[in-house]
Amino acid sequence: MTTSGNSGERQNVTISFSRQVLKKARILAARRETSISGLLALAIESLVGEDEAYERSERQAISLLDKGFHMDGQIRASRARTFIDTNVLIHAHDEISNAFRIEDESRIGFWDALIVASALKSGAHRILSEDLNAGQTIAGIRIENPLCRHAKPPA
Repeated sequence: MTTSGNSGERQNVTISFSRQVLKKARILAARRETSISGLLALAIESLVGEDEAYERSERQAISLLDKGFHMDGQIRASRARTFIDTNVLIHAHDEISNAFRIEDESRIGFWDALIVASALKSGAHRILSEDLNAGQTIAGIRIENPLCRHAKPPA
């Protein structure tokens, strides 16, 4: 099999499969009018491309979070002072970085990982959720389903 690098050079790679997988790979390659090497090169190049795109998106998200977000808003203060102008700065770089790490380590979705990262930062020991797997521990936080018959009631 040959793969291409950034410089356009190609390098051979040796790989082994079981006889059964090799037989099926030959059939698949023939159906797609290519070789097994071509199938593998395409699959690996696709995986590398997806990984590079993910890393690029992660770097962009972290860069945006480093800058922070300025959101103009108004908060109702009292009857005497109808509105007070506020500057809200959302700067959650640590939680986002932790969420990416938790997502990778625990194989859960990013938004669930962000919930876990926020709970972790707040010092929580458990999360009540009907979406995450009850009984699982993620980043040291126990997941409990409050709707499950066998769920332990909140203390």
